[in-house]
Amino acid sequence: GNQITVTGGSESSGGAWDYTTVMYDNMGSQVSVNRTAASGDDIQKPRDLVRDHEGNIYITGVQSNGTDDDIKLVKLDSSLNPVWVQVFNTGNEQSNALAIDDNANTYVGGWQDAGSSARYFLLLKYDKNGTLMWSKTIWPSESLPYGQITGLKISGGYVDAIGSVADGISSNIVVAQLDTATGDLAWAEIHDVEGTGLELPKD
Repeated sequence: GNQITVTGGSESSGGAWDYTTVMYDNMGSQVSVNRTAASGDDIQKPRDLVRDHEGNIYITGVQSNGTDDDIKLVKLDSSLNPVWVQVFNTGNEQSNALAIDDNANTYVGGWQDAGSSARYFLLLKYDKNGTLMWSKTIWPSESLPYGQITGLKISGGYVDAIGSVADGISSNIVVAQLDTATGDLAWAEIHDVEGTGLELPKD
């Protein structure tokens, strides 16, 4: 409809930060609020929000406990009532981007640590019930070892991912396409950007 939904982090008791999502009508009046509480004193920072064709809202971002970062994915209904919450925790990872296909499968893109001097591209797929279908990591470049996905788009039976790879000084744009059913990589291209300025693309 004409409603506007925004999300961000909001401090709660004990120094924790929650995902806080607010819905407004077309006159700017607040309609509904949802706080997805952090665990303990964790800090939560939403990074992306999308809707499916039924009006459900999906939010992803980072949940940090001070030691490592995890990916948190939240599904709310069209009135901001919670449907499910999933946390992906296999080490140290963050998410930047979301995409939804016609079957309400959710794709989450970001990065995962690959040791002290590298980060993988990370892509996750969840079904409409919040079940993890697959997780895929991509090593983007040995010479540019710091990779991250910053944008996602569904294109037929593929998910298009845009991101960047860096060596700590310069950065280049990466575009990759993966099969939505399996997560298998179809192709990936690194686009060399002249100069040493940091490029952080967004779809």
